[in-house]
Amino acid sequence: MLTKPTIHPIAGHGLNDYQPATGTMIRKILIGRTAIGIAEEAIALIKPVADKQRRKYIKNSQVPLKDFGGLFRGLAKQFQGELSKLKNSRLRKLALPVMIPRGFGLPTTPDESGTLLLTISNGPRHGIIICSEIGEQAAPLSSFTKTKNGDIAGMAEISDNEELPVLNYASILEREGFLSIPA
Repeated sequence: MLTKPTIHPIAGHGLNDYQPATGTMIRKILIGRTAIGIAEEAIALIKPVADKQRRKYIKNSQVPLKDFGGLFRGLAKQFQGELSKLKNSRLRKLALPVMIPRGFGLPTTPDESGTLLLTISNGPRHGIIICSEIGEQAAPLSSFTKTKNGDIAGMAEISDNEELPVLNYASILEREGFLSIPA
């Protein structure tokens, strides 16, 4: 019997109408010198990256997931979401694209001084954004004003009265992300 695949809640929305709900946990990230917010639910993994590796990833425009594992460290256990459901042998063969969010004020090239790799996912789509900083804690969104600007969905006010543009991660993953097909 065939089963109907489930659709991730955000993937089911139109790419242009992403609007995080009040209470959505938002994590602050820094790309170059630009601070933006991303929904915590989109984050699959955060990994530090050395300068030499970052330059290689930018040059090749992709990050091989085998670089995240060690001899005794399973890859799947490191990830959240759909990537955690794939077998380690399959993950070792995958390379995710280095993505560049678009929008006014965002850099047009990957962060050349970034020290962190942010793996994001939306259902079966995955990709990596190079960041300078990623906030330790997520904060709940208290209000959202839709103001579409490239991959920015709008402005969010988070609990400590800070306003941040929020990344429409479904949009960037649809355009630049890797589509994985479950085995």
